[in-house]
Amino acid sequence: MADRREAILNQILVLLRATGEFVTVDRNTLKITDEMCPAVVLFDGDEVNANDRPDADSWSPPGRPQFMTMRPDICLRIMNKSVDVGTELNRLRAAIYHAIVMDKTLHDLVGTNGRMIMDASRTQLAAGRKMTGDTTISFAFTYPLLVRDLVITGSAAPVIGPVDLS
Repeated sequence: MADRREAILNQILVLLRATGEFVTVDRNTLKITDEMCPAVVLFDGDEVNANDRPDADSWSPPGRPQFMTMRPDICLRIMNKSVDVGTELNRLRAAIYHAIVMDKTLHDLVGTNGRMIMDASRTQLAAGRKMTGDTTISFAFTYPLLVRDLVITGSAAPVIGPVDLS
């Protein structure tokens, strides 16, 4: 299996695109223009030790899985003067929530000893400005981090085998 963190993030992108609700679906970008709306951007978020697990601090025996919790943010932006922006944000939030919690692939990635929950939904609506609606939805995915699943490539990859220094 590939790195679960990356696999979960990629599956979320697949689900966001599959809703058919957005002109723009992107990852880790801050550049969203009015013409790109409605838009949704997935921010990778932090990955921390799932310290609520009884075995969270154990590194023994070698190769034992460590449980991690990743908290990606899904940021929605709409620009629409013809609809109730708050109601539209709630509709899109519901579509995203449904797509994520009902997805079998995500459930398989967190495994039977992991979990996924929606942590929060925060909106930014303000009077006196052009009506832009922003909502950030935070999910928490807890899953086993297995050494065998990690692939190190690029400049951080360890050198294996003889090295020619000539």
